[in-house]
Amino acid sequence: MSASYTPAHFNRDGKEVTFLLGEGAFPQRATLGVLQRVEARFGPAASLINRLARQDVTVADTGELLGLILRDHHDAPKKAALVEAMEPVGVRETMGALVAFLAYGMASDMPSAGEAEGND
Repeated sequence: MSASYTPAHFNRDGKEVTFLLGEGAFPQRATLGVLQRVEARFGPAASLINRLARQDVTVADTGELLGLILRDHHDAPKKAALVEAMEPVGVRETMGALVAFLAYGMASDMPSAGEAEGND
């Protein structure tokens, strides 16, 4: 494995993860729309996070999940090529990045720090 995720690949405030695939880097914001696509296929994000953390997801499902998340990146690898594109970093590290991405998406409905609550 020649590549590796670093803290620079995770932007918690912007709710964005830069996925490393093959020779490319693909930043993706954890939007509600992306989270809905993922949940429509894989079920609740919280359950999927637990499955990813336990590594109870197949490599093929990990590739499919990445495909749903990166669907709008026209230059990102597609379908079967996604599994091969994970190899430089490794499937386990990719699963860790997916956990962070899903957690950011789940937090998107929460008020930001310093936001006033109850001001309807």
